[in-house]
Parts: sequence; structure tokens; C-alpha cells
Amino acid sequence: MKRLALVVFLVAGAFVDPASAGDGDLYKADLGNHPIRESTAEWRDLKRDRIIPVKIYAPADVATNLPVVIVSHGVGGSRDGLSYLGRHWASHGYLAVHLQHAGSDIEIWRGLSQSEARQAIEKAAASAQAAADRPQDVRFAVDRLLSAPLDVDAVPHSIDPNRIAVAGHSFGAFTALASAGVTFFLPARAPLNLGDDRLVASIALSPPAFRNAQQRSFSSIRIPTLHMTGTKDVGVVTELAAQERRNAYDLTTEAQKYLVILDGGDHAVFGGPRREPRPLDARHLNLIKAITTAFLDSFVNGDVAARVWLDDMLPNIADGIAISEEGRAGPDD
Repeated sequence: MKRLALVVFLVAGAFVDPASAGDGDLYKADLGNHPIRESTAEWRDLKRDRIIPVKIYAPADVATNLPVVIVSHGVGGSRDGLSYLGRHWASHGYLAVHLQHAGSDIEIWRGLSQSEARQAIEKAAASAQAAADRPQDVRFAVDRLLSAPLDVDAVPHSIDPNRIAVAGHSFGAFTALASAGVTFFLPARAPLNLGDDRLVASIALSPPAFRNAQQRSFSSIRIPTLHMTGTKDVGVVTELAAQERRNAYDLTTEAQKYLVILDGGDHAVFGGPRREPRPLDARHLNLIKAITTAFLDSFVNGDVAARVWLDDMLPNIADGIAISEEGRAGPDD
């Protein structure tokens, strides 16, 4: 067994020198040097007779041995979701593959009235089938990426099989954690684990509460995980207190983990720029881009400078962050 030595940093603007909060201290918050190539495709999983639409963002000047982030949208979303992150990561050298999950995507509510659409979204969010389909979509995507070069705008791209991560928002955060190895203990059924051991890191943006989950469910997660939420990240589809979104982080005991809670951040800010931006959005979006990129660089690319930023610089950023916590897996005392 391992223990998790927990390092907790409370970062409150009133107690930290404001000079430490400038955007100049953020890690790669701006677009990188790689031009970006985009394309869409319809992948077919023959074993499940399932179509998986994808949207791909790739660096246009590098086409071999690429690190990959597989991206999962929230309930009622599509492959176009989290495009700001896909483009950002691609500009820093990653291949971002955004999946669309049938049964919990935009098609469940398209053309419905507002009340009908909400009912459809609530039904999908509670669907055990949708919850099981999503990590299986991720597994299929990994299979597909490893089976042959991937055409992006008619240019073949190959990936590094040892540098594959998963990320998602809301129901997509559930997907990212399930793919990281959560074990589900269901009544009158054998334990179910849909994790993929080819993944090396997982990002959960505004994860669900995992109410009634036990620590043993999360002890099977052995890869680094990043959890991000906000002090105003309350329930959207279901009733949920903001503090419940840290449950998955608290229950993870056997892997390196990070938690960042945005001061004033809500559920929607993780989805990207809004039509009517709120005053805190620009700062929060910069933080999301910086922190996720530092995490990927640390645990997908093994970048020492990125890891130093996560461990030493991030805890000292005040503007926009309420809490930053880090849990490190280590040997028993």
C-alpha cells in the first residue's frame, strides 16, 4: 500500500502579495508557436456498431510521435466543445482528439422545446448506459489512434503510444476519471472497471459528486489526475453543492493528484468563452489553459520546468484561485 502525503495550500488574495498574481507568472497561458490544423471525421466502432464523431486539432508543423489528449464533452454537448483548449494544446504540440458521445450528446435535445430538452438532458445524465458508453468510446479512440496514422486535413499524423492523456468537462470529467480507472461497485453485479491502462494522465474539469462512492472505487486510479472546479460550481442538471465536486479528488489515494478551485468560478466557465463574458472569465480561462498545459507537460511530456511550476509557482498565485492542493503518492512511513 501507499500513503498519500497531502500538501495543502490556501491561496487567498487577502493574504498573498498581489504582485505574485500577474499573468506573467502563468505557464503557457498564451497560444504556442505551432500553427494549428483542424479536421473532422466519423469513426465507427464495429464491435459496438457505434458511430463516434471526432474533431481533431493538431500542430501543423509536426506530424510524428505526437502526444495526445482525448477530450470528452459534457452532457448535451458535441465534438465542438472545449475547442479553446483543443486549439491551445495543439499550439503547444499536442494532438487533441475531441469525441462526441452518442446517447448523451447534442442530438438528444436538438429540435426540442426548452422543457423537453432539459428532461432529455437529465435523463441522459442519469443513464447507466451513457455512463458506460463514454469510457468505452475513449478506449476505442485509443485503439483507433494506435492502429494506423491519423489523417488530419489529408496529412497523416502518428502518435506516441506512451504519451496519451484524457480530459473532460462535467459528464466528460466523469468520463476522464472512469477512463483513469475508477472501479464501480454495483448491487448484485461484479465490480466494473472501464479504465484504460494506456492512459498516462487524466484531467477532470468540474467533475460530478460521485455521491456514496467509497475510497476503494478510487484506489484503482494509479495515474496522475488534475481536478478543477470553482467556488460557484453548483449543480446544473442535478442539485449539487460546489464543495461536492472535490469528492473524487479526496477519495483518490494511490496516485499523484492536484486540485484547483477557482475563486468565483462556475460550471460554465470551463466550457470556454461565453457570448456574454463575466468579469472573472478572462482570468479564469487563462488559469485553466495554464494549469492544464502545465499538468500535461509534466505528466505526459515529463517536462521538469512544468512540474516545478505546478509544485512551486501555482500555490503562490492568488488572483482567481481560492484553493490549490496537491497530493503525492509515497511509501508508507
